[in-house]
Amino acid sequence: MRLSAQVFPATAALFLISASVFAEDSVASFKLASGHNVSIVEAPFAESKLKYSESAPCLVDGHIPFGTDCSAPTTYVKSISVEVRRKKFQLDASYMFNAWGTRHLTTYEGKPVTYFVGACRSKDLCYFRGLFSDGAGTFVAEWKVFQGATTRTVISSDEEFISLFHEEHGH
Repeated sequence: MRLSAQVFPATAALFLISASVFAEDSVASFKLASGHNVSIVEAPFAESKLKYSESAPCLVDGHIPFGTDCSAPTTYVKSISVEVRRKKFQLDASYMFNAWGTRHLTTYEGKPVTYFVGACRSKDLCYFRGLFSDGAGTFVAEWKVFQGATTRTVISSDEEFISLFHEEHGH
């Protein structure tokens, strides 16, 4: 499968994590090199809210979950918001699990890393991308914001997409 991608030279300048991981919601707020503010809320997974099934493939509420290798998720992405020109947009965070947990979001083995990027190509068109989870549950997602409307254009655990993110963003 041949993939094409647009590259956005952006790195997260600041990450702030609040709340203890897995006990309550965790919030990662940061500013991209492009100047856009991002806030990602990760919450504990509770079967009272979402139903997990070990069927083959494993499912959460009847959908294939991203971020878990068929084990019950410990967290889910509750919300992702981006601010573009002082206007806040909610990005689709459905079926995204175990996004970051306790791993450090700005460095890995002492080297800077980038897990979320984005930029606007014009005043009406912006793209945002993220690399989530780790190990066997790693996945990537991409969103498009066009004339005020948002859509998730990609969500995939395919190794080719993950490798492309690594190559484009210095991992």
